[in-house]
Amino acid sequence: MMPMSWSLLLLILAVVIVFALAAYAWSLHRELARRRQAWLSERDRARDYCFESLDVIGRAVLADQVDLVEGCIRISVMLDILGQEFDPQGEFAIFDRIRQRTEHLHTHEARAQLTPGERLREDRDRLHIAADERDAVHRQLGELLAWIRQADETGTSSRDRRASS
Repeated sequence: MMPMSWSLLLLILAVVIVFALAAYAWSLHRELARRRQAWLSERDRARDYCFESLDVIGRAVLADQVDLVEGCIRISVMLDILGQEFDPQGEFAIFDRIRQRTEHLHTHEARAQLTPGERLREDRDRLHIAADERDAVHRQLGELLAWIRQADETGTSSRDRRASS
């Protein structure tokens, strides 16, 4: 049998340990909540940036300020970043289709390595794709820009959710 003072000492030690563990668990919970909030904020910021980029690129393509194929490739990438909100085979599939049709074309340094004849051939391919898809792209851009405006008006975009908070 333990004397009463040892029992009391062990009980106090156990209570201190439990409180210390509870305080540690609480601090971990707060850190997790802080990180989750930071992640949500970053996700919303990235989503807003994608919406803004889609709007700028879309309007530039419609105004012929940006090459149609280049704009479609950039839009396709932005839609990929947005992820599950868009189905590449769904309502905005034209942008993904153009990206797939142009995957064989060289860019940047690889394009600079091409002979003038090869560059001309690739430019013709790019122009042919643009001519084939121009009307469909313009229709889809109109729908995409309308979708972005609607998302902003209905508060779907995170920028609007934050502004109303």
